[in-house]
Amino acid sequence: MHTMWFSPTQRERERGERERVAECFCRNGCKTSNQYKQRAIHLIQSTIHVLTPDFLHSSFGALQYSTDCKMVQRNGLTVHVSNKTHWEESSLIPGLPNDVSLRCLARLPRAALMRSRFVCKAWKTLFESKEFCELRLKIQSAEAWIYILTEQPFATPFKAFDPASNQWFSLPRTPMLPENTEWQGFACAALGPTLIVMGGVYLSKNEASQGLTGFVSSEVYIYSACTNQWSKGPCMNTARSWFAAAVVGDLLYVAGGQGNNCFLNSVEVYDPKKNSWSFVSSMHYARSSCCGLSKDGKLWIIGGEVQRNQHYIKPCRGSAEVYDPESKAWSVIPEMWLNREKVPGPTTVHDEKVLSVYQSKLMMFVDETHSWCHVGDLSGTDMFSNQSSRYGFGCVSLDKRLYIVGGMRMSKHYQNSVQCLNSIEVSDLPASSQGKSTYTKWQNLASMGNSEGTILASAVMTM
Repeated sequence: MHTMWFSPTQRERERGERERVAECFCRNGCKTSNQYKQRAIHLIQSTIHVLTPDFLHSSFGALQYSTDCKMVQRNGLTVHVSNKTHWEESSLIPGLPNDVSLRCLARLPRAALMRSRFVCKAWKTLFESKEFCELRLKIQSAEAWIYILTEQPFATPFKAFDPASNQWFSLPRTPMLPENTEWQGFACAALGPTLIVMGGVYLSKNEASQGLTGFVSSEVYIYSACTNQWSKGPCMNTARSWFAAAVVGDLLYVAGGQGNNCFLNSVEVYDPKKNSWSFVSSMHYARSSCCGLSKDGKLWIIGGEVQRNQHYIKPCRGSAEVYDPESKAWSVIPEMWLNREKVPGPTTVHDEKVLSVYQSKLMMFVDETHSWCHVGDLSGTDMFSNQSSRYGFGCVSLDKRLYIVGGMRMSKHYQNSVQCLNSIEVSDLPASSQGKSTYTKWQNLASMGNSEGTILASAVMTM
């Protein structure tokens, strides 16, 4: 095993390199160059500082490398790079082979990657590559962020929340809509390091009738967390709004919804490798405003507005359908939702169980008995609180923690007093199925700032 030490000449070269990339960092749109220059220098110094023999040994174990090595092996994992890119031809970190530098940079916190891409062109190209994202997953350095879109202010961009640093980040604006146009009934899901926004209905004011006219869309827009950019994706085969969407395995499914003149029971699947949509078996019933979940490797479509099928059988609005990708067949759960007169409230999969918010109560579905149990409550619902139930919020489960984001809240005593919320709360809610409800402790995290109100879309992306 070769141990690499830094000679005085190497250190002088590294110091000059740090100054060079700092100047490069300052030229990329920084307003206070001295401040960002110091940050860039600190970033590179921190990176070089940890690249000591002890760090390399603790991080990579029995790591075999040389100055001309083309692969790194650890615990049976080999990194192969098929084609040379800019970052391969450049030195990622002076004095180290690129394969070793790659492993070190892959361990940077995700929030640091957003800033580090401005250090130099080689790092930017590396961080935007598919191989880099795959490596972070393999070495378990990938981090999950929560993505949220709020109703207010109008045309606000998506925001991403980093639970590790308790920080919010704004995404670039989604493709601009025509002036005086509203976008409703679209769906959003995270597939790999991408956020996919699909369908919906575009509403615009008709000056002649003084009303709203609209059309249902099949358009798809894809945000890449690697490049921090939006792009146009392949359109769905069917234009739909108010439909369900969920990722099962490596595929994205969309089901039901409303077309231009009817409810839908058709189901489509998006394969990112083929970059195309295809139809799968349709649901038993046409349904709109339904909820889509991924659980146990199957697609769950819960509740919604339903219509009679070809046999003139109309199920209750509380029914659910489950699609098995292996058998390519649907099964029906007749009485699943808590209230057949209403569409499902905020629902997620928490610790491998379906969890939904119903009348400010956290309810968990027990698969064995096809019943619901009360496992907790939202904050501000005790008898001494002046606040009434919260609505229009997002409900997300991540690492066995439950997050409640945004929404609206009315006062118990003042009916016309409505508060737009920009808060995010988290609870270490246990996945209990014994029907025993205990006091739910909530913790307030960093607010969303001026983004507030009803949550239009939410998703969890890992990169």
